[in-house]
Parts: sequence; C-alpha cells; structure tokens
Amino acid sequence: MWSPITAESVPLSDEECTGLAKIAGAHQKLSAIVTREVNSARGAILAGGARIDAVGTIPDQIIPDVLAIIVWRYLLCFPQLSKLQTKERKAAYDEARATLKDVANGDLKLELADPNTALTLPTPVGQLQVVSHSKRRLKFNAVKGLTI
Repeated sequence: MWSPITAESVPLSDEECTGLAKIAGAHQKLSAIVTREVNSARGAILAGGARIDAVGTIPDQIIPDVLAIIVWRYLLCFPQLSKLQTKERKAAYDEARATLKDVANGDLKLELADPNTALTLPTPVGQLQVVSHSKRRLKFNAVKGLTI
C-alpha cells in the first residue's frame, strides 16, 4: 500500500513537540522538510525503474526510513535542539539513506503502485539515450602545428 506522510506523521514525543512549538516557524519548516523528503524518496523510486503512485504517497515499506530522514534533518535545523540529536537518530538516518540508495539503484524492490492511481510518465526517467556520437581525431603536423 502507498500512503502519504504529513507533518503529523513525524515521530516526535509530546515533550519534543511542546519544545518545538515554542520555536517560531518550526511547524512550517517541518512541513517543508516532509514535502522535500517525500519527493526525494519518490525520485529514488523512479530512478530505480519503478512507477510511482498518487502524488505525495510512498510505499509503506519505506515510510520508517523517510521518517528517520525527516526527523534528523528537522532537528539539524535548530541548534538549540542538540540534545535531541542522538547517536541512535543519526544511525537511523544513515541506515535510511543507505536504503534509499538501494531503492535508487534498483537493488531493493518495492510494493507496486496501484495501476488505477499510478502516475504514468511519457518518457523513461533517469535514463540517457545516445543519439549520435563522433570520434574526434587529433593530428599533429610538425610543420603546421596542432590541428583538431
């Protein structure tokens, strides 16, 4: 199943949320990070050769990874929250980045998008096609110098 992630989905404790509520603009920053990281995960899925489902959704199997990335990036935005930047959260972030790298490389297979809601793209994404190429030849003429 493919599900959306919102700012309310981010796993922060009540105490953390209370502290963050005191910081001006914290909720808007969280929403921006959520949007960026969901789009980044969707890009990794496309790069891996899979189709994506409805806008703003990602496969449930990578939601914990995307949430770990969101939490870490969010906490880094506020220097006063250095106590919340634990080794465990950093390790979860590193593991999540490795998982998304596997997704982008096509090494991790994900749940298929629903054919009724999947987005179809007119051209392959993340692939290059060589239309033509020519070999340049380098000649050296001792009398006239170097010509290309």
